[in-house]
Amino acid sequence: MRRSVQWRRVVGWVLPALVLVSVASADLRAVELDGVTITLHSQQYYWQWDMTRLVYRVKSRKRPRDEYWALQLDACISDETIWWTTPWFEWIDEPFRGILFERSSKNEKFYVWLDGQWDVGTVDVAVLELDHGDFENVHVGEIDGPLCAGGSLSLEVLDGETVAFDELSGAGRYPAESETRLRVTSTSAGWALSHDLSYDVPDQASIETVSRIVQVMVEPFDAGDGATDVSVAYALDVADADFAGLPEGAYVIRITFTVSTD
Repeated sequence: MRRSVQWRRVVGWVLPALVLVSVASADLRAVELDGVTITLHSQQYYWQWDMTRLVYRVKSRKRPRDEYWALQLDACISDETIWWTTPWFEWIDEPFRGILFERSSKNEKFYVWLDGQWDVGTVDVAVLELDHGDFENVHVGEIDGPLCAGGSLSLEVLDGETVAFDELSGAGRYPAESETRLRVTSTSAGWALSHDLSYDVPDQASIETVSRIVQVMVEPFDAGDGATDVSVAYALDVADADFAGLPEGAYVIRITFTVSTD
């Protein structure tokens, strides 16, 4: 999943600039299928009850009519595992084993409560229509959902989805006002964290210049099992010569972090 925030740069020594950077994790918390967007809105474990709550938001432009969505659940999840859902569901075997929800509005939330603590990972999800007991117009994709015991790996942005810099007044180094804090949760050690930057810039701007002045600094961390918090700092290193490649206009920077194993 990628999110973006505009970085607007006004070149000149009189008009300073405000720089914003957006941060996202490359997970599968949202998917669009046939005009319907399904998002894992939140995932939380309640230790006092020993239960995990998943909240999915389902949105579309038009009001649904005899339309449903389905979430894949593996064999380790059963009626005994599912403590409660709102609205209620029914089990299905096609297009995969899972639970089926009827949609009633253009924008609604679905709550799934599971006994115990559950990690999430990639599962199938579908939107479909039901006609006299038969599924029609079935569209299948992938999203984050509850996983059975086994290897799992997840990445979330705890703080710093938007990072701001002081106004640019000329050449120099501009540290960001805040940092990004990531959390990697893994059942095994040895994972790797990487990041990717992409840009939308004015026609006359230099991608080489923009990529050179943006500094992303990941603090050292131990890639172990369990939960690992990682801090990321940012800075802009701007030289006098860089302004030639930074004409006035709107600049968009996208930073996506990815965690992976071999």
